[in-house]
Amino acid sequence: MDDLFSGSSLLWLAVATVVFYLCLLRARRQPYATSAGRTKNNNNAANTTTSNNTNTSSTAAATAATSGSIGAALSRGRPGEALSWDCRCFLSSNIYVDEVGGVAIRRHLELPAEAEDGSHSTEDRTALRAAAFRRQHGVLLATLTRAQQDELVRVVFAEVERRRSEPARSALRAHLIPKQLLPHDDSAYRINPEVDLHPCLRRLVALAREYLQEDKHPRHASFARWVVSLAETAAETAVVDDDDGSGNRRLTSNSNRSGSSGGSDLDLLAFDVLGEDIYSFPVLSRSFCERFNAELNYVQRVLPPELHGRVNSMNRSGFLLHELGFTEGVSDPLVYTYVQPLATALFGREYDHLSAHRAFTVHYGEGEDASLSTHYDNAEVTLNINIDNAFKGGELSFLGPVGGPERKPPCRAAFTQAGWAVLHLGRELHRVEPVTAGRRRNLVFWVKSAEYRQRHGCPLCGKPEELYS
Repeated sequence: MDDLFSGSSLLWLAVATVVFYLCLLRARRQPYATSAGRTKNNNNAANTTTSNNTNTSSTAAATAATSGSIGAALSRGRPGEALSWDCRCFLSSNIYVDEVGGVAIRRHLELPAEAEDGSHSTEDRTALRAAAFRRQHGVLLATLTRAQQDELVRVVFAEVERRRSEPARSALRAHLIPKQLLPHDDSAYRINPEVDLHPCLRRLVALAREYLQEDKHPRHASFARWVVSLAETAAETAVVDDDDGSGNRRLTSNSNRSGSSGGSDLDLLAFDVLGEDIYSFPVLSRSFCERFNAELNYVQRVLPPELHGRVNSMNRSGFLLHELGFTEGVSDPLVYTYVQPLATALFGREYDHLSAHRAFTVHYGEGEDASLSTHYDNAEVTLNINIDNAFKGGELSFLGPVGGPERKPPCRAAFTQAGWAVLHLGRELHRVEPVTAGRRRNLVFWVKSAEYRQRHGCPLCGKPEELYS
């Protein structure tokens, strides 16, 4: 056991140091961006602000992470740049292992917490944790060979070390990427609500704000039922419009109900209640999805592999949006202007104070993940947007909330159109069914609330006292 773990901390320190200097070396070899950071010209003040804020925030995060002070982990200077370390259990629980030695594991495992009494050396503490892990997971280990058991322990400890170093690594990537990468299409980094957001979303949010003003709208029914009833009424009173001469017939709203932000009650026909606390509706326009996809393809071609961050412990392929400069123009507006009022109206007042989010893309297909095992999210609310439609399969199956009744049969969401999304509570157990053809790419927002966690505890361990304040 001593041979297995001696010097593990020194080894990981050496690896992190090598990666750091490789990134610096490559940065020196590459031409630097303009003084505006991620912009092609100095006139784009909005993107300049994004770059300067990101670099300042990243430097602060790197300092905090390397000094061992996590601080306000849910918010790193700006709401859109939430750290992974929300709770102390992040380094001991919910550790996903796909397979070891060719044997499928596909489950989340727990690693007993490290003793903090200081009475043992680092090697001894590691050995004690490994022994406790073997005892705790004895039934699983009994199905494996000795070599596979040792490999499983190595994989679990390697994931813990990756999580421990991730805040500093992410800050370093966010600092270096602007020096490596100029945007190919500036419009992909900033959402224009009138053009890039679907009218259904804009109408939903306008209604959510109206609904939440209790003195103006009686809460005689749930928000979802109200939306469905408005859509049905609009459909009943709609007229067929074929005056454009194209021969295409379409429904046109005959209602006076519409919002200044755009959209009418007829657009609400796209809103669907898939199950309790699971909703589907269009969010992004197809044109924005095409531009966003093209930009991601460009990033994947140009960005050095060592600057590709790991989005979570389960998905192998994807990008963290805050590292690429999408926070201020894309993820912050979507979360705090649109998801916040919708979450409060659909899920209740407990979700009225969303304070941070982690935004990332996930990719499924050949050479990437084919599916994703059952899990729940480290989030209070999750928004999952499909941004591609050139694939088959890949449905989302919802199995019921953690600790609650199982959904029989599972509730399924099929992503058939780019820009359509599913909004659900993070505690909902779900999985991604196999993608049988093409590539499925989704934009995911894990939206968090520090206030909710102080009342109900961490989503992973349920202990408010383990949260970083």
